Amino acid sequence: MKPSAPRDADAAFSPKRIWWESILTGGRIFVVAASGLTFTYLAATNSLVEQTRINLKGIAEAGAALIDPAAQRQLLQASDLGSPTYFRAAEPLVKLQRSIPEIYYAYGLIPGEGGLRFTFDTSYYIVQKGDEDSHLPPPGELYDDSPLAARQALISATTTVSEKPYTDKWGTFLSAFAPVRKGHPEDGFVGIDISLKTLNGLLHPLRVALVLSLAGSAMLAIAAGVGSFRSLKAQAKAVRELAKARTLAELAAEEAKSANKAKSAFLASVSHEIRTPLNGVLGLTGIVLDSELNASQRECLQTVQRSGESLLAVLNDVLDFSKIEAGRLELELLPIDLRRLLEEVLDLSASSAQAKGLELALLWEPGVPETVITDPTRLRQILLNLVGNAVKFTTEGEVILQAELVTRREDGSVELAFTIRDTGTGIPASIQERLFKPFSQGDASTTRHHGGTGLGLVISERLARFLGGDIHLVVSDGNGSVFRFTIEAAAPTTDTSGAATLGDSAAASLAERRLLVVMANGGNRQLLERQAEAWGLKAMFATSGAEALALLDHQEIDLALLDRQLIDMDGPTLAGALRAHPRGDHLPLILLTLVGEQLHSPVAMGMLSKPIKTHLLLQELLRALNPSVPPYPPPSEAAIPPEGEASELFDGDFALRHPMRILVAEDNAVNRRVCELLFQHLGYGVEFATDGEMAVECQEAHDPDLILMDVQMPNLDGHEATRRIRLHTGQGDRPWIVALTADARPSVRAAALESGMNDFLSKPIDKDTFHGMVLRAHGALGGDHRLEARQPSSCLAIHQLGQLGQPGHL
Repeated sequence: MKPSAPRDADAAFSPKRIWWESILTGGRIFVVAASGLTFTYLAATNSLVEQTRINLKGIAEAGAALIDPAAQRQLLQASDLGSPTYFRAAEPLVKLQRSIPEIYYAYGLIPGEGGLRFTFDTSYYIVQKGDEDSHLPPPGELYDDSPLAARQALISATTTVSEKPYTDKWGTFLSAFAPVRKGHPEDGFVGIDISLKTLNGLLHPLRVALVLSLAGSAMLAIAAGVGSFRSLKAQAKAVRELAKARTLAELAAEEAKSANKAKSAFLASVSHEIRTPLNGVLGLTGIVLDSELNASQRECLQTVQRSGESLLAVLNDVLDFSKIEAGRLELELLPIDLRRLLEEVLDLSASSAQAKGLELALLWEPGVPETVITDPTRLRQILLNLVGNAVKFTTEGEVILQAELVTRREDGSVELAFTIRDTGTGIPASIQERLFKPFSQGDASTTRHHGGTGLGLVISERLARFLGGDIHLVVSDGNGSVFRFTIEAAAPTTDTSGAATLGDSAAASLAERRLLVVMANGGNRQLLERQAEAWGLKAMFATSGAEALALLDHQEIDLALLDRQLIDMDGPTLAGALRAHPRGDHLPLILLTLVGEQLHSPVAMGMLSKPIKTHLLLQELLRALNPSVPPYPPPSEAAIPPEGEASELFDGDFALRHPMRILVAEDNAVNRRVCELLFQHLGYGVEFATDGEMAVECQEAHDPDLILMDVQMPNLDGHEATRRIRLHTGQGDRPWIVALTADARPSVRAAALESGMNDFLSKPIDKDTFHGMVLRAHGALGGDHRLEARQPSSCLAIHQLGQLGQPGHL
């Protein structure tokens, strides 16, 4: 805190300022209250006057309806005053005036020369107090100072009421003039007056209320001023005390900030140190698994690999939660193939689901865009967590992932919803309130069946909010659980959705074909029902082999899709039965299998693995109907070959087909060994540098084509080493420099690219990602540098690589 803070507090709460603040507080309250009361009074006055005018109009029209027009027309001479005709004409208004005391004058008028002339006046029979000596107008006398309302009534022959009180020789009134017969001014008019005194009497309560309210407001303002004075005095004392304590509070805040920085630094350091052995565990385990092993050795190594992956998942959860809590989470918005991303999520959960006998299905609702712009890593993280949890806590049945479009806005953005349904036992109500709390698990006992950090749902909730949406548990009971989350994303305006994106020309040949689907009810059946309708297929469904054979007895079928296991037989058995049927000897058959499952059947048929992918389903249907039709290509990354070709492409002769000179700049011995073995598996020899300075020297001396550059190294980090290399070689693609780091945040990736690096590889190194990186490097270099595979040179002697396990930066 600044030393002048106490003096500033004294100036802000000086006695003079406290007095002025108190007076201003009271004054503001009085002004606001008085303004409100005055406005209310004026509104009420106007309302009362308007209501009086309405009542006056009604009285005048009622009186006009009672008048005898013939009698009124006869009253034209002063001598008619008091005559029987005069009484007959005035009598209805006399009765009306006696029933309504507010009426001051009631009289008749008739058009004549010069304007309106009086015919009769009830004052002849009813004399108002104080009005005994006033002039009583005889019949025929000109109403020479008649108000504007009377003249308007004569012109329009309709009822007219004074807008405001007027004054004539008889006093000040509010009057209404109604024709005896509407539209016939010659029959005369009835005039009804209410005096200003009467009107003031109606307004008197409002005026009294205004005065009393203003007085009360003044008292309230005074009380508020006094209260403000006392409050400010108390505040002055408190502020002076707070000013003295603020320095300690700010010091405590600085210490807390430093503690947070220390915590973040600690987590970052721990993550790097943990990833160092993890990179060795996972990398070397994967390499050994590619070698020849007996069943026991392979099982042990697979257990090691799964354990390492579990440890990495826990570490990532803790780091993600730390980043979110510190507000350092960064999003990387990229255009993605949404359907493919969802299918990949199900693929990653397929082995766990199949081990438990669970079905996985993707339901793609109409209108969902195929391509969206969002953060694929974070979206995949949410989906993997929710689908993984659904598989983990479901023992039988199915898990369904559903994508739907909620809203499409004019600016091109969309709101998407993803729903994950399972058929597990559900989540007890007592546990549901803890689902989205950090480090909380549904089963927190020491005997629980499923481990974890308890951060998965918390991280998913925060990530969904970062993506512009939310997440919640829809329902959870004995029939399963339903989680739903939404995100905001941008969708290209040229994007289309549905079957059209999967090849209209190819799908068109399926129209009107008759498809028999033999499958029990479930998510995959819903998927096939919708897709068959989208492609124009006439689909028939059976839930058992017997039902399928019965349908074939009465229906012509063009092709059949069989589930691997039915309630009465398996798929291959049903395939044989269909082939033996008179109508099924040449029926094209497709069998749904599990990933990696090899089913032997004497019947030739196509195979389609679960979870079902729409583009592969289309490919198999077209191939089954016409084997000569070229298969519809599934979407794939150009840099990475299809899975079936990977083992043939990435073999020991890969380096002969794609020669490159390679340098690995890495200060950690474990990571150097992992990189060496990965490259050796492809037939490459590798040169090594243990810091940035050595990397620059090796590049100048040996001119490598590909450099794996660790970002954090002693003496000279990877960024500065890259800048020096680019300064020496120019800003081209050779050498192709790949950032190697455990921190995969977008900002780290951007910094690597800004320093001159070409690609990015995160640790622990995934073998498939590594292979893709090698292909991208060779493709970017254009294959011009046809160098023979080399053994490591003098940059780092081979015997130096044997010192594994030394700590270092990742």
